[in-house]
Amino acid sequence: MKNRRRNYFDHDNPHFKRLHPMLLDIFSTGMIEADRKKLVIASILAIIGIPYSVILAIVFNLINLVILGVSLLILWSHLMALQPLATVLVYTALLAIFYRDIKQILLELSINSLAIISGGRFFGWLGAGFLKVNLIPSTILHSRYMEAVIVYMMACAPSENSTKFDNAVELYTRAHDEKTKLEFDAMVSEYWRSRTIDDSGASFESK
Repeated sequence: MKNRRRNYFDHDNPHFKRLHPMLLDIFSTGMIEADRKKLVIASILAIIGIPYSVILAIVFNLINLVILGVSLLILWSHLMALQPLATVLVYTALLAIFYRDIKQILLELSINSLAIISGGRFFGWLGAGFLKVNLIPSTILHSRYMEAVIVYMMACAPSENSTKFDNAVELYTRAHDEKTKLEFDAMVSEYWRSRTIDDSGASFESK
């Protein structure tokens, strides 16, 4: 959900484009090693928090709702003559306003329900599949609607993974500083270098 997304998920930022695969790698490794009980508890809490997400969606779309309400008042007499078409138009307008929020809530509900049903194994499957470049897990984790899930599920990862994730984000958010940018560039370059070596090793072993 856009209103819950951390500011560092900026896909138009060239620094973030370099960082994003690294964050997904850290997340995936963390989910494989995470305590399944913690994953289940986090998923239950996330589902319990859905009403809060609905309230946030209404608050953040308040201006659009006000515009819709004023438009309905102005056009009320004309709309009454167009029943039931008027009702369809109102529902369509509400769907357009809340489309992203509805999609986000449904995805989080589905992901967290699968995690609960599987006893936390679903996140481990996602992580392992992403690291193996399997299509479905990779597609799910690359979805922008997974960003909020990634953020709150990192709390379940081992401290080594969560610290690495936080440090990477910290360097990225301060990359406007010249000294920090050098550290950020070095970190990302090291990640891509190690990834290239790993891929080369995997290719060699498969021959």
